[in-house]
Amino acid sequence: MARPIEFDRTKALDAAMQVFWCQGYTATSTQDLMQAMGIKPGSLYNAFRDKHTLYLEALERYQETVGSCVFEPLMKPNAGSEAIKQVFADLVNQEVSDPQHRGCFMLNATLELASHDNAVRELAEQAQKRGQNAFYAALLNAQSIGAIDQHHDLEQVAAYLVSLIYGVRSAAKARPEHTYLSQIVHVGLSILK
Repeated sequence: MARPIEFDRTKALDAAMQVFWCQGYTATSTQDLMQAMGIKPGSLYNAFRDKHTLYLEALERYQETVGSCVFEPLMKPNAGSEAIKQVFADLVNQEVSDPQHRGCFMLNATLELASHDNAVRELAEQAQKRGQNAFYAALLNAQSIGAIDQHHDLEQVAAYLVSLIYGVRSAAKARPEHTYLSQIVHVGLSILK
């Protein structure tokens, strides 16, 4: 009979998320996880089954918390082109202020594992679709008031804006400089004019 869980599962999951986010899946050992989570092997396997299952839960937790924050300006009623610009301004500030230059955990996971891990690929696709849907709604609002040209295919623009987020996050890993990242965003958002 399995022993009952005797730790705060959410806190342990948050700790695991931070380790995976900083080190990646492959470089993270179960010892690293147990130390960060403050639990023993039995508790780890009892609560999360295995390292891979824990990793997937950590990715989902990231999307529910940190990952969704980037789209908050788009969640406001009647969000439009100014909200889109705010998303990218916040993104640049977030990337520059992270002393560890971790980038996006979901993007890191996608680059490391999605080519051969179907579960990670599915989570990455879901995250991408949520981002595209959020941008699409804001683009529709902007287009309805004439802030964006009618000739734009808004689904394509929404997909492009998600890709721009990935590009900024990737660039920030090598050069986390406000001016540099802001210039990328400026050119990237010129499509909205």
